Amino acid sequence: MQHRQQADERERLLAAAQQAKAAAADEIRRQIEEAAITVEGLIELIDIADRLPVLPIKAKLAELDTAERNLRVFETEDPAVLMVLEKAGTGRSEYGIERDAGLVADLRLYARVLELS
Repeated sequence: MQHRQQADERERLLAAAQQAKAAAADEIRRQIEEAAITVEGLIELIDIADRLPVLPIKAKLAELDTAERNLRVFETEDPAVLMVLEKAGTGRSEYGIERDAGLVADLRLYARVLELS
């Protein structure tokens, strides 16, 4: 009898955790829609940024995928620079860009919704 109660309790807790995760993902999706954040828009912001020298990478901020391009954006030792590793077709490139607080916030929000999906 007690084993069944424990199993029911675990099932109830799992369902509650899944609901909370779904609610968090919905909230982040709503924020992304309100901010009009799109993969294409994020890539465009990266494309217009001035190119800087390559630096060693640290933590990954986000990965942006389209049919033509894949960009992975990383923190660096320099708080003013982000690193971008890009694959497009058969080519690969890496470059630094100036860190912009708004871009970083949008990248983090975008990455968070992918984590929860």
